[in-house]
Amino acid sequence: MNKKGPIVLIDDDQDDLHLLIEIFSDFNLPNEIHLFKNTDSVVAFLRKPEVDPFLIISDINMPVTNGFRLREMILNDPQISNRNVPYIFFTTSTMLKVVAIGKGPTFQGIFKKPTRHSEWKETLSAIVLYWTLSMPPDEYEL
Repeated sequence: MNKKGPIVLIDDDQDDLHLLIEIFSDFNLPNEIHLFKNTDSVVAFLRKPEVDPFLIISDINMPVTNGFRLREMILNDPQISNRNVPYIFFTTSTMLKVVAIGKGPTFQGIFKKPTRHSEWKETLSAIVLYWTLSMPPDEYEL
């Protein structure tokens, strides 16, 4: 995990993307923020050898390729999956069926998109703080 790498945000909703831009700019993080509305362009970006993201935060309900399928594509691509990037879902869906579908491919959390701006900011801040403080697997001592 590259804590100085870019944060990748994937959402097909333009309003949510604008809100994410606003919130992440308020955080004043050293990480570049990359926004994607299209899952194909995300995979192409992540395949670049020089790209080593810190976090991927993805919506679930997206047209063509949903977030679970995108996560599966990333896990099945050795060029991308060997980087051990935390993958977080940020979604409006709270249906048990949707969450149950996500039990197959691994991910590091599902968070419900809040209704208030302040709650968005608190949740995203907590996610970033958690992963900033966590110890990457390659730093474990045996």
